[in-house]
Amino acid sequence: MSVIDTNVLIYDTFEDLDRHKEARSILNSTSEWFVPSVVLIEFIAFLNKCGLKSRDITSKIQELIEHPKFVLIDIKPEDVLRSLESVKEERLSTLRLNDKIILHASKRLRKQLITFDRKLKLQFEKHALL
Repeated sequence: MSVIDTNVLIYDTFEDLDRHKEARSILNSTSEWFVPSVVLIEFIAFLNKCGLKSRDITSKIQELIEHPKFVLIDIKPEDVLRSLESVKEERLSTLRLNDKIILHASKRLRKQLITFDRKLKLQFEKHALL
């Protein structure tokens, strides 16, 4: 059971990307995919930015949410507040806020965070209490 970051969904979706097989393998070996609502929104925005047709995007999102391993998780106010604190303490751009929200949601749920973002992965490993 793991929290899934947006980049894992992206690599899994596009077969021509270098990490497609790795992402597919990770998802296949994970019993449940805890997907924060912010990840789903980022994924939809990415698919739109790529210029995919609306019917292809809606089909992909439906396929994802109907998958038996898929669990959509809500972002709690505490995730956002902790993320705001982290951004302030670390003097980061608010462009990193989404990543911090995903990080704090995974910590709250005490679930492994699966991501290809090296910075985010290191932060999770540094602070994880699984």
